[in-house]
Amino acid sequence: QRRGATVILLDANHCPGSVMFLFRVWSTGRYVLHSGDCRLEHAAVEKLEPLQEFLERKQQERVVPRVKRLDYLFLDTTYCDVKYCFPSQGAVVDAVVCAARREYEAARAQKWKIVFVFGSYTIGKERVFMAVARALGLKVWMDARKMRVMRCLEWESDEDRARLVSGKCPCDESHIRVVPMQAVNVKAMNEMVRNKGGAAAFKRAVGFRPTGWSWSRMGLKGGVGGGSKRDINSNGGGRRFDQLKQQTIGSSKARTALSRVDTTHSQHEERNNILRRVASQPSSSSDPDSQFSAVVYEAPYSEHSSFSELREFVAAAQPRQIIPTVGSGSTHQQLLTNLAHRNTI
Repeated sequence: QRRGATVILLDANHCPGSVMFLFRVWSTGRYVLHSGDCRLEHAAVEKLEPLQEFLERKQQERVVPRVKRLDYLFLDTTYCDVKYCFPSQGAVVDAVVCAARREYEAARAQKWKIVFVFGSYTIGKERVFMAVARALGLKVWMDARKMRVMRCLEWESDEDRARLVSGKCPCDESHIRVVPMQAVNVKAMNEMVRNKGGAAAFKRAVGFRPTGWSWSRMGLKGGVGGGSKRDINSNGGGRRFDQLKQQTIGSSKARTALSRVDTTHSQHEERNNILRRVASQPSSSSDPDSQFSAVVYEAPYSEHSSFSELREFVAAAQPRQIIPTVGSGSTHQQLLTNLAHRNTI
């Protein structure tokens, strides 16, 4: 009897280089898909040609039935909860770019230097800060460890590669800094700018925390446009969005300029409700006009599948058995039953 398996590597749409494994076991003829960490957005799944014969899909006005069936699906269930129906990656990136552009234009109008601070991991979230770098024409600073990882990635253009800088952090121009995710809070941002000698140079720091977990903290359940406008401060305490306008943020000049950003943000936030904005008190200074202000945006940018994407994929594939790769217990089993659309698997 022939032993072994054929394996096909499929783009997992997770961090750069991530793949899913599609096996065909020779001895049994069974098909196994191990997703690993993945983001099963519809557009990304459509590009995976070897997977199409395992999925029921629409083609123009007709339904194309699956030709083969997965026997086992090892599925990334990181966000296997109905409250995590967050927006697509593209929608979140667009919202981040829009917010960053508003902040940048407001700073330029006041002839301020501004630093954008993006949370990241050893690898991951590159699409977000690189999109802002391209849109605003800014350099991207990171430490030597992150730079080594970034150099391993295949960037599309020499222009992208030229944006990446390491070594001494610049204080003479507006730029983007990539830091560990936990360092994106107003207290750490204030300290970071002061320690790097930029307290006098920069008037504004704008942080972005791109993580799917923020969707639950935002209280936005069921997709874009729903939920509350609840905010958190750097210590995690609750605070209503409309209270932010009552705070003193920076100097009198800062308040005048930032009030325009607040108004624009409120209008934009009511349209799509994707980002959550957290404002800070300025760092202490003897000169009110030199005070530094910071703000953090939480962005539900995830490199794992949302609940709605998991449900859509399972409905299309109808695997005989689903094995969750994250979490266990009755709660997950109940959710997996919901994902199966009440069909026997």
